[in-house]
Amino acid sequence: MADLSNAPDAMRGPNPAIATMTARAAARVYAALAGDGEIDGFRLLSKETIDEATAVRTTAFAPVLGGPVPKSYGFFHGHDDYEMGSRVACFGMNGSGVSLAFADRDHRFSFAFTHNRLTAGPGDNAGRIVGVVRDALGVPDRG
Repeated sequence: MADLSNAPDAMRGPNPAIATMTARAAARVYAALAGDGEIDGFRLLSKETIDEATAVRTTAFAPVLGGPVPKSYGFFHGHDDYEMGSRVACFGMNGSGVSLAFADRDHRFSFAFTHNRLTAGPGDNAGRIVGVVRDALGVPDRG
């Protein structure tokens, strides 16, 4: 899977389930969603649209994830097992190879972790790093 995903044609090809971007770019988009919807003076979305898009729509059982998961339009929400935190004000998406991008609306905090290459190796670097960043900034992940 990693060889296929790292192939130049796969990286350039249109696939709505894959985003190829830097962690900084993903974090900036989520920062806009955690705040007023703007990036550098450009209105990405209105607050009303963000509210609508991030309202939890279901907490149904997700077979792939093995339990009930709070979800909105295109986002997972905080859950005890998620690196983004346990509160529903946290929303985002996990990606291939343990990449992660999310926003915490309560604390106007955004975070993204990406890889240079998709790897199949063990470990949860995103979870460790987001914990260190939250601790350094004093942003709680629970409660």
